[in-house]
Order: sequence, then C-alpha cells, then structure tokens
Amino acid sequence: MKYVLIFLLVFCFQASRAQSHAVKGKAQKDTLLEKVLKDMPDESRKAFLKEYNKMSVAKRKEMLEALSFFNVMPVSSKKQLIQNVDTNYAAILVLKTFFNSLVPDEYSIYIEFKEADTFAGFDESIDFWVSRKSKDVEGKEMVFQQWDVELKSPKLDSLLQLTPLKNSDLQELKKYLDKAHCISVSNGVVFEVGFGRSGMGKYTYLLFDKPLTDVEQKDYNDGCRYIFYKNNIVLGYHGGAIGPQCFPDK
Repeated sequence: MKYVLIFLLVFCFQASRAQSHAVKGKAQKDTLLEKVLKDMPDESRKAFLKEYNKMSVAKRKEMLEALSFFNVMPVSSKKQLIQNVDTNYAAILVLKTFFNSLVPDEYSIYIEFKEADTFAGFDESIDFWVSRKSKDVEGKEMVFQQWDVELKSPKLDSLLQLTPLKNSDLQELKKYLDKAHCISVSNGVVFEVGFGRSGMGKYTYLLFDKPLTDVEQKDYNDGCRYIFYKNNIVLGYHGGAIGPQCFPDK
C-alpha cells in the first residue's frame, strides 16, 4: 500500500502543481497536505486519507517529507514541448549540428544538465553517459554511465579524459541548450534532445535526418512513448522510476 500512496502522490501532486502554477500566492497559504487533498479526485482523496489516517505520527511525517520532495520537482507538458519546437526549431537544429561536431562517429554520448539541488545536496551537475564502438564487442561498449556529476569537480575532470570532450565544450554546449530551451542531448541511433523533466519523467524530441516515411511514422506513433509530430520530428516521453510510463497528456 505504501507504493500505492506514492503512486497516487506522484500523479495527483504533479497534476495539482500544473493546475495551480499561476496562483502560487494563494497556494502558499495552504499547507502542503491541504493543497494536495484539495486537488485530488474524490476517489483518490478517500483512498489516500484512509491509509494516511492509519499511519503513526512518524509515518505521517515521513509522508509529508516525501511531499516536500515532490514540491521541488519540475513540471512540464506536451503542450509546452510542442510550443518550444515550433518557436525554437532553428536553435534546436543548431544545437544538433554543434553536438555532432564535438562527438566523433565512434562515440555515443548523453549529457543532461541539472540545476543545483539543495534537497539532494548537489551543486550544478550533469548526467554523463559515454559508449564507443569496440572491435571486441558487437555494437557499442559502455565507457561509463554517471549521474549527478558536479560541474566543478575533480570527478568530471577525470571522466572527460576518457572522452573527446573538454570542459570548455560542456560550457559551450550549455549555451546552445539554453538557447534551444532544452536540458539534454544524445547522439544515439536517433539524435535526441531533452526538452524538460516533469516529475521523474522527461519530454524529448527525436530528430531524424530526413522526413519520416509512412512506415516510420507508424513505428514512431505508438500511443505511448512516441508521437509523430511532423516531417522529421517525433515527440518522446521517458517515464521515471515511478509515475506514468507513457505520455500522461496524450
């Protein structure tokens, strides 16, 4: 039941934040618990309260601390995803060209820039994954896969030595991402740009080199993780450890 509660909180609390984003002043007058209860659907509210009232004081405190965590999580939407690509498509293409100029063909690199996280105790950081073609292994071989590597850290300096990138390249990449209003980039099988996180999920763009054929459009319009948008653009959604695994706002 604990996981049911967390699952409810992710859905309902993120929904409540999205609905009340423009009225922060009033929301601050409510306690966090009151705010979540107010915006929950009736059936979800009843199920949550039934279990919440069974909890000890310590467990209720733990649950409220979890709510505080969700309060600082980012919120985004498919609508914003589309608005951004319509407005900043040129900047997104420039980002793609720049990143491809940095990364040799034998490498696949994923980089996501993350703001300082006081809750987790991190300064500005990146998620940094690197793989490369190997003569001994079919396909690509993982070089490393690291999360929350602080930008100003010896750890990042040592990881960069294993890649074709320099610290100055990361600084430039961040500028290109900011201009495109995006947070991540990856030159995998399909070039992918991360627009923004929402809870533990993330909205992305898949950018193909050519317009998709009719067959490809069907493949990348699966009603869950991918939505074909137009020409060479596919909208994507990656679910997190908990929360929706498909587009929550199809």
